[in-house]
Amino acid sequence: LLPFLLTLLPSIFGIWPLPSTLSRGTVTVTLGSKLEVSFIGPQCDFLGDAVQRYQGLIKGSRYFPPVPSNQTSSPSSTVIQSLEIAVVSADCSLGLTTDESYTLQVTLSPPVATIAAKTSFGVLRGLETFSQLVEYKKGEHVIPFCPWSIRDKPLHPHRGLLLDTSRNFFPVEAIKRTLDAMAYNKLNVLHWHVVDSQSFPIEVESLPQFLKAAYSPEMIYSKQDVQTLIRYAYERGIRVIPEFDVPGHTRSWYDAFPEVTVCVDEPQWSLFAAEPPSGQLDPTNNQTYTILQHLLRDMTGVLKVKF
Repeated sequence: LLPFLLTLLPSIFGIWPLPSTLSRGTVTVTLGSKLEVSFIGPQCDFLGDAVQRYQGLIKGSRYFPPVPSNQTSSPSSTVIQSLEIAVVSADCSLGLTTDESYTLQVTLSPPVATIAAKTSFGVLRGLETFSQLVEYKKGEHVIPFCPWSIRDKPLHPHRGLLLDTSRNFFPVEAIKRTLDAMAYNKLNVLHWHVVDSQSFPIEVESLPQFLKAAYSPEMIYSKQDVQTLIRYAYERGIRVIPEFDVPGHTRSWYDAFPEVTVCVDEPQWSLFAAEPPSGQLDPTNNQTYTILQHLLRDMTGVLKVKF
């Protein structure tokens, strides 16, 4: 069934999402085994590593179309040996209004690939598209249907994925794989649903009692874990937006601060919560607000979130 469905799709090759505009030719070129990369203009500190990462992805790729194209791309002796990257802005801040647009050209004369973008984040999206053009054929990496001319920009500024680590704990390496998958699909926001009634799996330095509210001592994100994930996401053009449920959905707080929680584990939970287990913060207890102040101060510093 899948091969049949694929034949019904437009012939857009491996590019995902579909760029804003594109044109292509009828010639297949070979990608050099060692691509020479040059930079013009300012670049963010992650861009060099990003280029190396994509070079590794391309070199290790064995992708070929599951359904052959019904169009012909003629073999040639042309070899693409260089990739030129041009960036306009030195702005390395990542937010809702960050410009992620780019242009990508793969030309025959001269035989070169070029990516031009206003920001380094646009270059990241261009690198992803460039990697998607490459196919593996007869022991070589090739780019069919050259020359390519692509202009692309996101249709939506917020393209997100939600990950709930309260109900289901995910190890750091699993979250990194998720961030990689997001980058491959040009998503740019990880909505991290950190805590809920089920567990509180994150370290709060000023409130060590919260360590008792995790599923187990092994299922806790340390301060270093969080900083590592924030940086890992940023290097892929992904913002992390954390969610800490309050004043409801706080049954897990009971294991750390029972004195500020009410309606905990009520047998008739549906009268107190949308789902079990029930438990809310006590708004009549001044300590509730003291704890919240410590939590927000610590997490704002660690997550470095700007709203």
